[in-house]
Amino acid sequence: MRKTAISLMVYCLICTSNIFAQDLFDGIGTKGVQNKNIKGAEGFIVPQLNVGFETFTETVKIQQESKVSNIRNNLATVGTNKNYVRQSGAAKVTTILSVEMKPEDFQSLSNDFQKILEEEISKAGFKVFPLEELDQFSAYAPIKERFDNKTEKTKGKTADVEVGDGKVMFLPENGIMMYNGDLKSVSMGIGLIKNLKDLMKESNAVILMQNLDIDFSNVELDVDFKSRMRVSTSNVGYYEITSTDQSKSTDATYNVYPVMKIKNNNIGIVDKTGSMPAAPVSLKEDFISDIPYEAKLYTDKKKSESLFNQLFSLKRKMDVDFDPIIVEMNKETYMNASKHLFRMYSQEFAKTLAIGANGGK
Repeated sequence: MRKTAISLMVYCLICTSNIFAQDLFDGIGTKGVQNKNIKGAEGFIVPQLNVGFETFTETVKIQQESKVSNIRNNLATVGTNKNYVRQSGAAKVTTILSVEMKPEDFQSLSNDFQKILEEEISKAGFKVFPLEELDQFSAYAPIKERFDNKTEKTKGKTADVEVGDGKVMFLPENGIMMYNGDLKSVSMGIGLIKNLKDLMKESNAVILMQNLDIDFSNVELDVDFKSRMRVSTSNVGYYEITSTDQSKSTDATYNVYPVMKIKNNNIGIVDKTGSMPAAPVSLKEDFISDIPYEAKLYTDKKKSESLFNQLFSLKRKMDVDFDPIIVEMNKETYMNASKHLFRMYSQEFAKTLAIGANGGK
C-alpha cells in the first residue's frame, strides 16, 4: 500500500466578507430580472430545499493554446495546403470524501439547513412559514399531492448513500420536490398555476424552491498548455511533399484545501401569475466558507479502490490507475463545517432577498 501524506491540517482562509450580498446571485440583488417577482414581498415560503452532498468530485480545467503559439503554428503552414487548428488541453483532479456519515446524518443536516434558512430570512424582516405549518393553507394540499410521486422518488434515492454519481440527495422532513433546478423551463399546468396563486394569496408570501450542492473541498488548478508543429517540405520529381509532426503536452499543478463550499445552486421563484420564469436565480460562483476544517489529505490506492466501490456500488472490483486525493475527517467535523457554511449562505441570501424586495436598491 502506497500512502503519501500531503497534509495533516491545511489552513485556507478564504474570506467572503468583502463580497456584497447583492453581487452573489444572477437574477436577484442590486440588478436582476427577477427582482420584480419579489419586489414588495412581506413573506416567503420555502417548500423545497433540495440538498446534494458531494462525496466524490472531479475538477477539470480546459485551457486553449496561447495566442503566440497559435500564430507561430499557423505561420508554419503558410505555403502548404494544411490548416492549423488551435489546440486545447485539460487537467483533472479527483477528490474523494472519507467520513462515517450515515443516511440519518445527512437527513439531520438537511433538516438543520431548512431551519437555518427560515431563521435568517425571518431575521431579515420577512414573515416565514415553516414547512410543518404549510398544511394550514387549503391551497397547499393539492400542490403537495401533485408532486407526491416526484418527492417520493427523490427520497428513494437517499435510502442508500452508496449509490449515484458520488452525490447523495436529501430533502428536509415535510419538504416536497417541485423543481429540478437544471431545467430551463417548467411546465406548470393550468390547475397547478391556480393552486400556486391561491397559496401566495392565502399566505401573502412568495414561493421559493432551492437546489444546491455542498462540496467538501476546494481545488485550485493551474494548467499550462504547450503545442508545437514542425513542417518539412521536399521535392520528389514533379511533386512537392509536405509532412507535419504535431505534438502537445499539458502540465498542471494543483492544491486541495479542506474547506466547505456551495456550488451549482439554482433557485426557482414563482411569479405573481403563478408561473415560474424560465431562467432560474443562481450563484455567480462557488460560495466558499470563510474557515477551513481539520482533515487529512492523502493518496492511498487500496483505500481509493474501496471508496470507489462503495460510492458506485460496483459489482466487480475497480482498479484505480490514478491517485485521487482522499479528504478524511470525522463526522462531527463534517457536520459542523456544513452547518457553518449554510449559516453564512443563508445570511447572505436573506440580505439579497431584502435588496430585491426593495426593488434592487
